[in-house]
Amino acid sequence: MNENNENPIEKVAINPKFLDISPITKGKRILAYLADLFISFIIAVGFFSVAVFPASQAIGNYSGIIEESNRYQNRMMDVLYENDILFYDETNETTSKYDFTSSLSYTADCYLKDLVRGNPDWLVSFLRENLLMSSDEIQAAFQEMDSNGFFSQEGDVPAMKAEFIEEFQPLLDEKDQLSSQGQTDYERFVGTFFPNLYTVVIRQLESSESLQPDNPLYDYRRYLEGRKECDERQDMIVVYATYISYLLSVLVCFLLIPLLSRYDKTIGMMALRTVRIDKDRLAIRARKTRWLSFFFSMVFSLPLILFVPVFYVPFGELFSLPYLTYLTLISAIFVLVSFFFILFHPLHISLSDFLSRTVLVTGETMDEVYKARGYLKCPK
Repeated sequence: MNENNENPIEKVAINPKFLDISPITKGKRILAYLADLFISFIIAVGFFSVAVFPASQAIGNYSGIIEESNRYQNRMMDVLYENDILFYDETNETTSKYDFTSSLSYTADCYLKDLVRGNPDWLVSFLRENLLMSSDEIQAAFQEMDSNGFFSQEGDVPAMKAEFIEEFQPLLDEKDQLSSQGQTDYERFVGTFFPNLYTVVIRQLESSESLQPDNPLYDYRRYLEGRKECDERQDMIVVYATYISYLLSVLVCFLLIPLLSRYDKTIGMMALRTVRIDKDRLAIRARKTRWLSFFFSMVFSLPLILFVPVFYVPFGELFSLPYLTYLTLISAIFVLVSFFFILFHPLHISLSDFLSRTVLVTGETMDEVYKARGYLKCPK
């Protein structure tokens, strides 16, 4: 039985009549899974960061795609500028014209000052005349966004309440300043109300049926489609790099290392001093049969694949990456089922253990098994 690492030279006259073999505890089995899961994840992140993603960026012209996407974004903003629904501070040389956040804050300030001066509401006019929104739709949009009650809903269109016009009067005088309550309300208007209201404009530009291809505003939609296409190409480069990094990681953690190990151990099993044995023969598996556990381990390590590019993709955007989210969710279901196996199976085995017909025991237990077979300890 050389495949099972048995060495006849080490046999001794030890043959107990009965030996009680116990698997590792439930907690230790779960810990073994989590240890290997996080080790493979860390290795995948390392592959992604050091080699795979940089190579993918070069091969896929990632920087060129970003530049193209930015050009589309700038053209979208130009459409807003040309139709006088977005403004930027031309006197501020430190801020780019295409810094949307700064331009939106400046536009909100201009909009509020126009209302305080008693000028016509140009945003409402744009919604009515260019996007053909009805008065009721405009009223509903303002009411939904106006949690602070800046506007009255009594007229045909929303109108700023007199109390707020009075409160914001110091905005028109450089030598004057807002009261503490006025400053609070100003920050709410510019930082919350107006950006939320502006999303109504953007949604209408993106989807309103009133816009026809011959309308200059329709260019916004064309540029948006171009930018989305660039974003999809960027996402796919990230996704393919993630797949490759993950595959390299599991190959190392769950195939290469167990094959090199005389005792069929992963890194986590080495740290916890556990041994995987064949459940039927109570022996360490031959190397040629260890590949089966690799496929199961590859599936059960998928729950963290979504987070492999976490240092390069904003956390909130990870969940929009194609295919990775589905892999994470589906594999998480398998992991949950596996945890129930561990909790309720008498041998504390996981689903992958069950399918590969193996069980994890401590190194000391394995020594006892080999002593019962006539060896001083598990052959080294």
